[in-house]
Amino acid sequence: MKREILKILACLKCRSYLRLESENETRGRILKGKLYCPKCKSGAEIVDEIIYFRNFKKNYKRLRVSFEKEASKEWLKHFPGQELIALRKEWDWMIGKLILGQSKIHLDWCTGTGRFLRKISKMFRGNVIVLERDQATCVWLKSFMEKIGKYSKVSIICADARNMPIRSNSIDSASSWHGLDEPNIKNAINESKRV
Repeated sequence: MKREILKILACLKCRSYLRLESENETRGRILKGKLYCPKCKSGAEIVDEIIYFRNFKKNYKRLRVSFEKEASKEWLKHFPGQELIALRKEWDWMIGKLILGQSKIHLDWCTGTGRFLRKISKMFRGNVIVLERDQATCVWLKSFMEKIGKYSKVSIICADARNMPIRSNSIDSASSWHGLDEPNIKNAINESKRV
């Protein structure tokens, strides 16, 4: 994670600031460490630059094929012409609603395989926070963004979009292309508005 996003992270339980301990840092990126709340003693772990507010078993094999297809844009050939045109119009509409060039911090929640993130990552001037609830997806998103050369602006958080570990009013813009499939979408949208 980029050190500068530490100031916007919040405890999931009480929304207090989190403190960083046991850090291992290189060029402004925290590679490993622990975040904890001095007020309620809850926290998160940073492993290989990813902040984990959730614990999962490691099961990366199921995503390997999917991410390899994403990186090579092989998935494009599976969209019929009209469907691809509709998809691009949808993305253009969403991008038109965002103020990406002026955002200091942009949140992309429920990022999925990173198709939309890849599209918009060229337009950012500031930092991008990716929030995804699945550990395997977080690991592969990091790998994917590194492979396409867009990881330098990105910090990845493994957490639930319905309870974001982010301080209120700290994000300049937000997007979610896959998030509309979320269970209890209203909670995730309300969290997006809060942050």
